[in-house]
Amino acid sequence: MQQQKNMTKKILHTILFLLATISVVAQQQGKPPIGGTQTTPPQTNVEKDIIQVDKSDRLEYFSINGIVTQKLIGNVWLHQDSVFMYCDSALIENRTKLRAYGNVLIQQTDSVACFSDSLIYDGVLKVADLYSDADVILKNGSQKLYAWKTLNYNLTERIGTFKRGGKIINSTTQIFSRSGEYFLKSKEAFFRNKVFVQDKDFNLKTDTLQYNTSDKTAIFLAPTRINQDSAEIYCERGYYDFGAKKAEFLQNPQYLKKKQKATADTIRYDGNIKEIFLIKNARFEDSTKIAIADTIRYNESADETKLLGHAFYKDEKQQIRGKSIVYNNKTESFATQGRSVIGDDKNILEADKVDYDKTRGIGVASGKVIWRDTVQKITIKCDAMDYDKSRNYVKTKGKRPLLITLIDKDSLYLSADTLISEKKDSLQTLRAYHDVRIYKSDLQGISDSLFYSDKDSIFKLYREPILWSDSSQFSADTIHLALAKKKLDKIYLFNKGFIINDLGEALYNQIKGRNITAFFEDSKVRRMKVDGNAESIYYATDDKDAYIGINKVLCSEMMIFWGDKKVDKIQFFSQPKGNMIPLKKVKNFEEYKLPNFNWSPTQQPKSIADILKPKIILPTIIAPKKQEEKGKDK
Repeated sequence: MQQQKNMTKKILHTILFLLATISVVAQQQGKPPIGGTQTTPPQTNVEKDIIQVDKSDRLEYFSINGIVTQKLIGNVWLHQDSVFMYCDSALIENRTKLRAYGNVLIQQTDSVACFSDSLIYDGVLKVADLYSDADVILKNGSQKLYAWKTLNYNLTERIGTFKRGGKIINSTTQIFSRSGEYFLKSKEAFFRNKVFVQDKDFNLKTDTLQYNTSDKTAIFLAPTRINQDSAEIYCERGYYDFGAKKAEFLQNPQYLKKKQKATADTIRYDGNIKEIFLIKNARFEDSTKIAIADTIRYNESADETKLLGHAFYKDEKQQIRGKSIVYNNKTESFATQGRSVIGDDKNILEADKVDYDKTRGIGVASGKVIWRDTVQKITIKCDAMDYDKSRNYVKTKGKRPLLITLIDKDSLYLSADTLISEKKDSLQTLRAYHDVRIYKSDLQGISDSLFYSDKDSIFKLYREPILWSDSSQFSADTIHLALAKKKLDKIYLFNKGFIINDLGEALYNQIKGRNITAFFEDSKVRRMKVDGNAESIYYATDDKDAYIGINKVLCSEMMIFWGDKKVDKIQFFSQPKGNMIPLKKVKNFEEYKLPNFNWSPTQQPKSIADILKPKIILPTIIAPKKQEEKGKDK
């Protein structure tokens, strides 16, 4: 009985072996390796889990413990449904489990293939474990995943998983990690655990990274550091598009380069135009500079920085505020838009727009310009202005500018067609021309031009200047206003000095001489010294301040003492000549005016508005020629 059973088993084994042999012989025209011609074997009545043998140089068949095993040696070709496998040798258990060895290739479609040294494949689960002495390669089109030594590949889901290290190489970029998955359907790879990206432009380190092999975009899913030359970028979320060379860094992004640091809610980089964008709460700083704005754009090629929205810039020399600021590091030039403030420890400039070109050394400010000299306590307001910070130079443009300074703790206002302030040889100077007008509560004046230097603190007025103080008028060819400790100290009248004191009712005290010096105390004229060709006409009073007569005196020198806005007494020197005319004998007061008498109250500025009014230029009227003259012309 036992012998009969053994004989039955041998017959069954022989039949199975013959069937397998017939199957191999019948399928010798199966699929060749990649690049050859394929004839897909018929699938009629064949279960999809069964691994079909298409070809091998040699076939051995045996059974151990009821497990039927086929051993194929040399040029082994296999397939399961639409998946083709090639190797040097193989073992197939129960026609569903495969072990392949030597030059293993799995080809799932024309574009998907796996390469390894060996393979364990479960035909039911459609899962392959591939092994190699070096890299297992999973190819999807032109993209390849290199898995170190081992790769698990799910053929149904088309997911490759590596746990001992893997990399994707894309042109000049390589992505490495300890573990990860490659999803061939979505063309996405997830790299985890010590991710490292090596590119020709930068290196990247993170813990989790998603990479799309189709659009070549890497998405950072964990804290990430990017090193580029001497610069470093940190973020906790973001992406980098290798094809478009664009990146975005989110969640606490930071840019570090030596002593430079940049932060923002979002940092973007465009490698095509080589620009870095700091978006929202943008801040850049180094050892000498600070830049703050809603958005900061930096162009590496032009070395130009744009601060957009609530812009603020500060360096060792100055600080700038504006709606926007454009700063070029190469030329050290900048431009602002919107209400802007530029200042240092000496000067502050405010305007709607400012452009500064260091190569020319000149900046242009326009739109409600305000310039302040914080040392000299001078403010200039104008429509537009040229300025050079290196020499503390400003020149006004446009409508009449206004200069404001303090004298005797009271504001002095000065206006002219043009104002120029400049620091020369460590001395600050001011020039004003033409049609200069001055207004102060107790002092007013006009002239054609003016010059001031802090060397002597003297305002010099030229070409028919006139000053008014209280009820007195001062005129000469040239007038100097000397300050002492920011207070009016003296007024010098050079050449043709003339002082008129208005007493009211068309009566005037008058003093005339070659040169006159008026001395001030507490902003009031207290005495006057007249040198050369001195003349005076003044109205004498009695004890009750009633006018009693007119004194007319000629001498070389005289000293006049002033009381409350009027002459108190006069001292005459060097053979004075004069007489007293009783008031009762005066018939015509017009006769008691010195030569060149020029009382000019209509020219006196009475307010700030008066000094800012444009000068009225009357048109020149040319009288018509007489008829006979016209005839001569013909």
